[in-house]
Formats: sequence, C-alpha cells, structure tokens
Amino acid sequence: MPDPEPDSAERRPILVTSAAGQAPSELLDLLFDTLVGAMDALSLPRETELALVLTDDRHLHQLNRDFRGIDRPTDVLSFAVDPEDLPPGEAPNLGDILISVPYASRSASAVGRAPRDELRLLAVHGLLHLLGHDDETEAGAAAMRRLEVRLGVRPADEA
Repeated sequence: MPDPEPDSAERRPILVTSAAGQAPSELLDLLFDTLVGAMDALSLPRETELALVLTDDRHLHQLNRDFRGIDRPTDVLSFAVDPEDLPPGEAPNLGDILISVPYASRSASAVGRAPRDELRLLAVHGLLHLLGHDDETEAGAAAMRRLEVRLGVRPADEA
C-alpha cells in the first residue's frame, strides 16, 4: 500500500526563522501554517520556496534605509527573487519576507489586535508583495486588504 499523501505543510519548502530569539517555536509554526494556507489558497505550485525571518527594528531600519532610501524602521519588507536569476530547473523561489517583531507588536497594540494575528497578517502581506502586489496607491492597498480578508488574516471590517 502506498504511503498516504503528505499534508500541505509537509510539502511546502518554506523556511520560517527567528533572528536573535525574536519568537518561540509555536509562533514560527503558526506563521508557517499561515503561509502554507495562503499559498494553497493562491494555488501556488507546491515546490514554491520562500523564507520568512522574524527580526527587530534595528535590522528593518537598516534594510529600509539601504534598499528603499527610507531612514526609519518598518513592520515588513519583502525581497523578491527574479525568476531570471534562478538556474534552469530550479524550484520557483519567491524570495524573503522580513518582519520586525517589536514593530508588529506596537502596531497590534495600536489597533487592538493580538500580536500573533498582526504577525500572521504581515506574513501574508509580505507574501502578496513577493507575488507583485503593491500598496503604494490607495487602489493597490485596497486590493491587498481584500486579498488579506479572503486569505483569512484580516478582519472583513478592515477591507
């Protein structure tokens, strides 16, 4: 008898890690499952890779300054991999998502959301950026909010 089909989480090559002890393993598991669910809902190929790193304000401030020219911390940054840079036959790699845990905690508190829910929202928000969605305009931001609601990480009243 063949082995049972592995569940979605076992088949998704997603790295979720915490720099400098920013998060317990239960939170990393939750964020992994959140990304798996979003990638499944968006019908991304099973072999699609990405990385999520939980870090701090200092790190996101530096990256925001160096890559975007904005000299302040931020909650989430996404760095997409150009498919042209992947060797032929390589699995698709979307890129990296970095989240500042302290920034996310402050944002969660400001809107009355649990920090873990804010981190789930930011992980999916970062994923959407890796897929080419942009929130630089109100129309783009509204479209991303609607997708986040559909993916179950944003309350419907915030769409």
